[in-house]
Amino acid sequence: MNILLENHSPKLLSAMPDVKSFETRLASLNDWWGKIALIGKINSHNVASTILDDMNRTQHKFGELQKKLTRNLLVENLQKLVLDNSSRAQVAIDLLIRNLFERTADVGFLATDDDIRVFLSEPNPSAEQVGFIENRLREYVKKYSVYDEIIIFDTQGKVKAHLDRQNPITASKDPLLEETLVTDHDYLETFRYSDLQADRNHALIYSCKITQTDQKGSLPLGVLCLCFRFDDEVTGIFNNLL
Repeated sequence: MNILLENHSPKLLSAMPDVKSFETRLASLNDWWGKIALIGKINSHNVASTILDDMNRTQHKFGELQKKLTRNLLVENLQKLVLDNSSRAQVAIDLLIRNLFERTADVGFLATDDDIRVFLSEPNPSAEQVGFIENRLREYVKKYSVYDEIIIFDTQGKVKAHLDRQNPITASKDPLLEETLVTDHDYLETFRYSDLQADRNHALIYSCKITQTDQKGSLPLGVLCLCFRFDDEVTGIFNNLL
């Protein structure tokens, strides 16, 4: 903080109007001391020399006091700003962690949906069956608008149904699908580039295997992937806090 004050005091003052106002008022008082001392010198034949010396020393001490007061005001304002920003940053992180944690419940809930299990059990589902499942996904997103894509894969990585009509995906070679099928974890969380959303630099994907039953060791039917609106979520959190 000392380096910041030494190197950027003028910029800091301009960014803190209250401190700048106090600094201006103190400078004005110091100017008055200069005027008084000048008047005393002009009329020095009527003023004792010791008084002039005292006035010069007082002006000098006042100038030092002005600098100390201004610096202390800058320090206090900076500390207040740091504390305020720290608390806002903590709230932002807490909100993000909470929102991401809630997604782990979503992917587990949908992966055990009986309609999705029945759908994946069909080797050649009809267009009506695909439409029914995709509508079901659409209704789910209406309640939780944090997803911009939900994809249901079979065990070979072929897309059986998905939400985003603008996404041309029909199959995926992303290793997260195989990792999801063999993992002992309830779900996987992946944040990187993925062909699940090939038009994006990165995607936050929650994946969970869909099995025939809820029993441990039940045969897998496919993989459910929820694509989270990560950028939108972060932007919304920070915009609200700012």
